[in-house]
Amino acid sequence: MPGNSIPVTFLVPGTATGPLLPMRNPVSFWGGVDLTSGQLIDSGHPNVGASLRGKLLVGGTTKGSTAGPGALLELMYQGCGPAGFLSFDPEPVLLAAAKAMSVLDLWPSPVAIVPVSHRQEVLRWCKDYAGERLILDADSKIASIERP
Repeated sequence: MPGNSIPVTFLVPGTATGPLLPMRNPVSFWGGVDLTSGQLIDSGHPNVGASLRGKLLVGGTTKGSTAGPGALLELMYQGCGPAGFLSFDPEPVLLAAAKAMSVLDLWPSPVAIVPVSHRQEVLRWCKDYAGERLILDADSKIASIERP
């Protein structure tokens, strides 16, 4: 699939598939997301109203305090969290929550990092393929868009 798959580095291994949800701005899991539904409720966020449940969040960073990992952990525990994360930088909030999930034997969402050399391509995916099926596969070490 030339142009529709890229190599990525997995900080938290796993396989996930779901609709690509571009995150143009940082999200606060503590106060910015309804932890019982997975809906983004931060009125100042461009994705306000979007459900994070089962989505693969791409781009954007997290923001907020040290309560963020606990809020994300609660979101995942409630079954309302994202299926995985494709980020441009290592995210302490994501990593802390994923580590806690693994310690508690909860299903961890994979966290993958986009190499600098492929960031423009992923930004294009965010523009052209929002809502399309994105696959993160730690065994192959790739992220790919599956087009119908």
